[in-house]
Amino acid sequence: MKIQICIAALIAICVTPAAKADHKHGGGNECWRDSKYPGSGWAYYYCGAQSARCDGKKSKGHDTVFWQSHGEGFTFQTEPHETYFCCGGNGEKSGMYVRSDTWIVNTETERMSVAGGTCNKQIKTDACGGTHVVECTEPDTCNTGLILRNKECIKPCNADEVFADAASNTCIKCERTVYQGPAEDQNSCIQCDPYTEFFNRQTKKCIKKSTLKQYAKDTMKECWRCPSSVYNDCVKEMNKPSDQRGFAITNWKDIKKQCHLE
Repeated sequence: MKIQICIAALIAICVTPAAKADHKHGGGNECWRDSKYPGSGWAYYYCGAQSARCDGKKSKGHDTVFWQSHGEGFTFQTEPHETYFCCGGNGEKSGMYVRSDTWIVNTETERMSVAGGTCNKQIKTDACGGTHVVECTEPDTCNTGLILRNKECIKPCNADEVFADAASNTCIKCERTVYQGPAEDQNSCIQCDPYTEFFNRQTKKCIKKSTLKQYAKDTMKECWRCPSSVYNDCVKEMNKPSDQRGFAITNWKDIKKQCHLE
C-alpha cells in the first residue's frame, strides 16, 4: 500500500504542468500586465493612448503603470525576463508591443564616396521595422596618391615640406640644410643650433658637432693606410653607416683592398 502511494505521488509530481507566466497581454498586444511585479500591486505597460485596462483587468492606484510611446520598451522584472518595444504608439493613438532583445535588430553598411576617399554609411533596422540611416562624411580609406590625416584625404607633403603641426594638414617649406630639415613624421621642421649642432639627414635629428668631429677622427684613423688617390673617398664612405657604404662609388671594393679595410 505504501509503495502504491509513493508511485502515485511521483506520477502526480511528474505530470503537474509547469507554472504559467504571470504576464498577460491585450488582444492586440497594445498592453501587458504583470501580476507578480515586485512590491504592492501589479504592473501595467501601455503602448500609446488607450483605456487603463489590459486583458480585462483595470489598473488601480496601487499598481505601477508605464505609459510608453513608439521606440520605448521594457523588460519584465519577473520571469521570463523578456523585453518588448512599443511600436506606433503615441499620446493620441495606441500601438502594439513587439518582442525583441534590442531596439536595433539589424545593421547594414553601404560604401559611399566622400572627398578624396570612401566611408561606410550605416542602415539600421529597429524592432518595429523602421530604418535609421547614419550618413558618413569622413573618409576611412583614401584614393590612390592621398593619405588619411586628421580625418581628411590629402596629398603628402613634398620632400622639402612638413605639416605645420600635428593638428594641421597644411604643408610648409622646410629647406634641407646642414642645420635643419623635416622630422621623420613630417609634422615639424627640426632646427638645430648652428653654433653647436648639425642636422643628420639620415636620423632626422640634431647631432653635436663635437660628436661629429670625434667620429671624423675615428674614420680618418681607419683610412690612414689608404693611398692619397683614394683617401678622401675612403673617409667619405666610412662616415656612412656600414650598410650604406659603397653605393655612391663604383670602385668601393678596390678602395677597401687598397686601404686594407678587409
